[in-house]
Amino acid sequence: MKLAFLGVSHWHSTMHAKAALAAGAEIAMAWDPSAEAVRLFADKFGCAVASRLDQALAGADLAVVMGVRSK
Repeated sequence: MKLAFLGVSHWHSTMHAKAALAAGAEIAMAWDPSAEAVRLFADKFGCAVASRLDQALAGADLAVVMGVRSK
């Protein structure tokens, strides 16, 4: 199962990512309004980075959506 992680600057995104990988899922794409947060998440979990939400969802079987603060 391919997952898109949206809002990866949320404090528990790493916990959800580890659980998804342990269950056999693939983290295919990450998105966040914070360029630094999404880069760190992608480096840690080896996934691609999306610059837009529609791009993040393309090809995903499921989205893990976490709330983030807007600036």
